[in-house]
Amino acid sequence: MIRVLSFQTGTGLAGTELMTFRKYERIDKSRFDLTVCFLKSSGPISKMYKDIGIKNIYHFGSKSVLLSMFKFYRVLKKNKFDLIHTSGLKASLIARFISILSSKTNIVHSQNSIDDWRKPYHIILDRITSGFVKKYIANNNPTKIVLNKREKISLDKIIVIHNGIDIELYKKKEPGLIRQEYNIHNETIVITCVANLRNAKNHLFLLDVCKKLSEINIDFVFLFVGDGPLKSIIKKRIKEYGLELKVLILGSRSDVKKILADSNIFVLGSLWEGLPGSIMEAMASSLPVVATDVGGISELVIHNKTGYLCKSNDIIDMTGKLKYLISNNQVRDRMGKEGLNHIKINFQLKQKVSELEACYESIVSA
Repeated sequence: MIRVLSFQTGTGLAGTELMTFRKYERIDKSRFDLTVCFLKSSGPISKMYKDIGIKNIYHFGSKSVLLSMFKFYRVLKKNKFDLIHTSGLKASLIARFISILSSKTNIVHSQNSIDDWRKPYHIILDRITSGFVKKYIANNNPTKIVLNKREKISLDKIIVIHNGIDIELYKKKEPGLIRQEYNIHNETIVITCVANLRNAKNHLFLLDVCKKLSEINIDFVFLFVGDGPLKSIIKKRIKEYGLELKVLILGSRSDVKKILADSNIFVLGSLWEGLPGSIMEAMASSLPVVATDVGGISELVIHNKTGYLCKSNDIIDMTGKLKYLISNNQVRDRMGKEGLNHIKINFQLKQKVSELEACYESIVSA
């Protein structure tokens, strides 16, 4: 039995937290004993771990790095782990510094995006402490390249384990429920974006695109699914643009599958990304995707085949791509089918869990 400590930053329902949970939900419990530790206080994801029978769950809930380091040290003293898997820069750095006191600890770190927000000192800290990390797991190939070139991590220390999805969950569709809830006509094109309302997701750019589409009298409704710190700013911009009937903010939802079942096109305008689970969900729902070409998105969205890639903040480009898809039902259907097939072949969750298990076993047995 391999004892694994998963040390994560957040407890919300963001993409990284959900993808990590989905892998651990399916990990072989007869071979891996899992403990979960969070830097933040308990949240929705904590309950999900409890519901699948994870008994050892720790929450630090402290803004003090020193206090968090002390609490993490106590967790390590109380338990004996074969491997620590970190997610999030702050959690990873704490684990690395504390591991000095436990030379036998194996640390694996997940790098889930290129992280354009990083300051120079973040990069330096990551670089100088990388010796304490046995293996970096990137969830897409562009991130692997950045880790090598920017953080100076050797390529043989980085492996790529893509995110995955259980497509069986998206086979049973219930169309009509969301359109009925929001009184959206069956013939109206529904464009959906599932993303937290924060800067990286670039919703204000999408509102500029919506404004352009509305000016050419296209019948559409744009759904923003998610919540976050920019909600009030986004609401204000919607009002300024007169898009109250065109753009709806649905907030955080537990029924994303139903929303996708009533959608015609999926859109993501991010400034930076890893390998978005939201795009995987859309493709598993047979939707064509229009997204900015950042991070690992191009590994999901094959341009002109499963959707379209656009340059960041290029309003004209994205507006043109959406206008074309809105007016071409056959193209939408073809791209949706191609996307589903792409997910089936390359991004099955079961396979990704097996790859993670093999990674753990190879590190512990080395």
